[in-house]
Amino acid sequence: MTGSWRQEVSPQTRNAVINEMCTQLLRLHGESDKEKLQQSVMKYERAVWSKANDKEMYLKTLKNKLLSFKQRQPTKEATPVSPVVLTAGDNESPQVKPPPATDVSMGEMDMAPFLEQLPVSLPQAEMDPAVAKLHQQYQQQRVEMIKNQQSETQKCCQAQMMQQSQMTTAHIQQNTPMAARHLQMTMLQLQHEVARNSLMQHHINQQNSLIQQHYQQLAAMSNQEISI
Repeated sequence: MTGSWRQEVSPQTRNAVINEMCTQLLRLHGESDKEKLQQSVMKYERAVWSKANDKEMYLKTLKNKLLSFKQRQPTKEATPVSPVVLTAGDNESPQVKPPPATDVSMGEMDMAPFLEQLPVSLPQAEMDPAVAKLHQQYQQQRVEMIKNQQSETQKCCQAQMMQQSQMTTAHIQQNTPMAARHLQMTMLQLQHEVARNSLMQHHINQQNSLIQQHYQQLAAMSNQEISI
């Protein structure tokens, strides 16, 4: 059925995409007209949502756009500029005008909040009630864990944006030379990247631990059935 794929994409996933794109654009363009920027991102996401023929096209389009943001560098002065305007024409994919690039490599951020994992499918007709209950508990724990991880990632990005904004304000007030501004901001952004990578690894370890725990529980139940 046409459009049924939209039921497979949760509101939490859409919000996570929007928040991640806003985070990247604020990193590139500063805090100027933050609300207008968020509105532009939401308008862009809705355009992709309405034009995509299936879930794969929707996720792929947004993933590519987000990746392009992460590969770009903030302006040299790292001062607020006019917000980016995202548009989507009738016969073309939504586009965004790239900002001027610098020679500082910032790497890529955590994609986990954006890439939605598919639940494990088990044949209901052949599932033991005890196994079904155990698997349901695992799914609930997994959803709650991802929700908490997304919240932690968002709080981390917000705190980092505030630090960068405070540094920009201090540079302006102190009339810091442009070369020093660029160097100090680059050093701060690198520190932030290390912090984000550490948080991402912590989240991966948490997910792996939950998966291993669930696997061991299923393995124990499987051994009991075999012994019987």
